[in-house]
Amino acid sequence: MLPVILKVGRVEISSMGLMLVIGVLMGLFVAWKKAKESHVEDKFFLDSAFMSLFWGLVGARVGYILTHFGEFGFSLLKWLWLSNYVGLCWWGGLIAGVGYLWWRLRDSEEDVFLWLDYVSLGVAAALPWGFLAAFLNGSYLGAETQGWWGVNFPGYEMKLVPVQLIMLVISSVFFLWWWRMEGEYRTLSWYRAGRVAARTGFLWFGWLVFLGLSFSMASLFRGEQTQVFGVALDMVMGLLLIGIGVVGIYQRSGRRFWEDISRLKRRKGRQETFKK
Repeated sequence: MLPVILKVGRVEISSMGLMLVIGVLMGLFVAWKKAKESHVEDKFFLDSAFMSLFWGLVGARVGYILTHFGEFGFSLLKWLWLSNYVGLCWWGGLIAGVGYLWWRLRDSEEDVFLWLDYVSLGVAAALPWGFLAAFLNGSYLGAETQGWWGVNFPGYEMKLVPVQLIMLVISSVFFLWWWRMEGEYRTLSWYRAGRVAARTGFLWFGWLVFLGLSFSMASLFRGEQTQVFGVALDMVMGLLLIGIGVVGIYQRSGRRFWEDISRLKRRKGRQETFKK
């Protein structure tokens, strides 16, 4: 599509690199803005954010190497030479970045789930730029199609499903909705479960559900994908995130499973009595 967006002499600016930088800056700004509203110190936020980004990058590289080990083997040169042996794994970056943040905050007085809410908004803001980068770079390709919605990509005879553009639109709409939900989820009676104040973590776990749904659905329309025991990695991770997100929202709502079951039984009993 447009892998190089600007070239001056021998200096090239790739569309992928530029879009990712814009996405990271956008995500940092959104997360910082929300952290500022919670009176988090700028220095502590920036230290945590940039170190999370660093370890996220390390995790993304390690994840890609592990899922493409046949290409890299035990060659340290290939592992570190990013310009010649390109490749990052989104899932590895997410796990490593969030894992570091959790470790950093575990012994502090900060609300970890509130910080994860910041992360969800920040990454949600950055994600559309990542899909735009994939489209311009010709990566994250869809399956071949003969439909009118197909797009011609260089090097392919048939049209491909523009998964990147579809995910770009979906993730953009989701971010706008989730930004609004940040100010509204505390009023949701089903989430508060009778509490005076709603617990933090709703945005984080809700975002995981969205992430799982969107990536697992997108994997159905993808072309060649990384496989885990014969199943697409995006599908495996997507279903896993859906499960974690649903359980997380339920747990953070303060509900108790057996109490809810008892309540449903009592309601059902009242309905049957009323029918009689």
